[in-house]
Amino acid sequence: MRTEPLSPTPLQAAIASELDAASVRIMLTGESVIDWPRLQFRDEADFDAFIALQEFELTRPGDRAHVGDLQREAFVYLEDVLRYHIPEEIRRITDVRDLLRFASQRTGLKRNRVYACMTLKVMHILHHLIARELLFNATLSEAQLAEIMSKKVYEGIDKMRAAGIPVVEYAGGRKTRHSLVTKLLAKRETIASQIFDKTRFRIVVRTEKDVVPTLLFMVRHIFPFNYTIPGQADNSLLDLVQVADQNGLSDKLKKHLFPQRHASGQPQNEFSGRSYRTINFVVDVPLRISEHLRTMNPPPDPRLGEIVFVLAEFQLVDAVTAENNEKGENTHARYKARQEQRVRVRLEAGSMKKRRKKMD
Repeated sequence: MRTEPLSPTPLQAAIASELDAASVRIMLTGESVIDWPRLQFRDEADFDAFIALQEFELTRPGDRAHVGDLQREAFVYLEDVLRYHIPEEIRRITDVRDLLRFASQRTGLKRNRVYACMTLKVMHILHHLIARELLFNATLSEAQLAEIMSKKVYEGIDKMRAAGIPVVEYAGGRKTRHSLVTKLLAKRETIASQIFDKTRFRIVVRTEKDVVPTLLFMVRHIFPFNYTIPGQADNSLLDLVQVADQNGLSDKLKKHLFPQRHASGQPQNEFSGRSYRTINFVVDVPLRISEHLRTMNPPPDPRLGEIVFVLAEFQLVDAVTAENNEKGENTHARYKARQEQRVRVRLEAGSMKKRRKKMD
């Protein structure tokens, strides 16, 4: 994960490493980082950039202590619950960058890579759980969290434009309560805790060739790839096989870019028009809330850290596709009409039909 700004490069130069390919894949396919057998970091710059995207600042004693606590608890879980025997080379690690190094290695003992990966995966889950506990204790409203989130994303988009990414339009916002009610009533399986798109950001770039560089900029500068929510990706815009060919990727990188599937041409959302095309994915974005914590009396347990997570949906599309998405069956008005009709059917539960039969 490089820290230098992206220059306005053609698509052929966008995907430059296994890390780039894996990052694109996880956003477009909705897979889980927990299923990865190895990381693809290359050097210290990759390690530092990834850690910074998690909102950790290892120059802070509190952050170093928090990361160390996560590592120790991960060891306890692996040994006491799953009864693994962690190799001494992994057990004596005191700097999380060394865990990332072992998890990315191509030489040396395979068991060290495996155990480093397992430790990082458990740390990933623990960090998320502890951050959730902090969020419950931090007394921040959804509106305050949305404001912090928007500031972070909009600053990222400003950097994107400054780096030469041709962003022609962007917008963000929170869904209204009535819109959320409609969403919850329209889908049988949806409950309030599973609404992933309360806060949504839409980015329109100039051409389809600008989409992949934009995705890469986002995971290099705005959020880390590992907190992309599994199963919440909708890619009806890009064919991954075509992306690989256009980038001139080696066979090795092609394997990392697409496992089995590519764009289906059909949107995941059942209420969208059949020709609607987009890229949608959801990220639990890490946010540092240090300033807010300093105003709390009493302050939360310092062992909970200073980072929380907030869900946000990102929609990415090119200008031509965005225009086509607002025509015919794809218009937002028709989308809402299909959704509201489903709500009526569920609310009535057949009662109106029975009533009409009685009147006849």
